[in-house]
Amino acid sequence: MQQIPVDTGRLEKLMCVVAPEPRANRDTGQIRVDREGRHIYAVGVLVRKAGERRAWVLEIAVPGDPVLEEDDPVEIEGLIATPWQMEGRSGVSWRAERIVRAKGKATGSAPAGPDPSGPGRKGATATSG
Repeated sequence: MQQIPVDTGRLEKLMCVVAPEPRANRDTGQIRVDREGRHIYAVGVLVRKAGERRAWVLEIAVPGDPVLEEDDPVEIEGLIATPWQMEGRSGVSWRAERIVRAKGKATGSAPAGPDPSGPGRKGATATSG
């Protein structure tokens, strides 16, 4: 299979949106391991190409035990895309050497912005009646 290195420097808004989960073999239920015997985890990461509005969530396989929580900004090292085709289906699988919490970037929720219900309507909700 062709493996394509991805330049993550051209991506922005890298954020963990699905916390790491061990990848299990569907037949045996055992956690998958890489060639070095490290467990493989799946991490859902939101990515957006610099200068574009559209964003994607990639499920990235990563060895080790990544210490991440949902909403953490992340850095991805050694991201590889591998196109695949099987039984009339096709797609791209994603793998990285490491996914770590981004250094020097705030974690957690952003400060509260304006009330989405509009000025003078703080906390207003629609009712049917």
